[in-house]
Amino acid sequence: MDVRQTLNWILKETGWKQDRLAVELEATQATVSRWLAGSDPSARSGTGSAR
Repeated sequence: MDVRQTLNWILKETGWKQDRLAVELEATQATVSRWLAGSDPSARSGTGSAR
């Protein structure tokens, strides 16, 4: 199962929307949307806190 499939499964099983998933993952909704579209989540894409 790839990241996109995993995120879609989480959304389906929890009933969450992308914005709630983003909060749980400490990411932006836009980042979650990109991941769901197939973007590589390992690239720096607005997750976590700035250091």
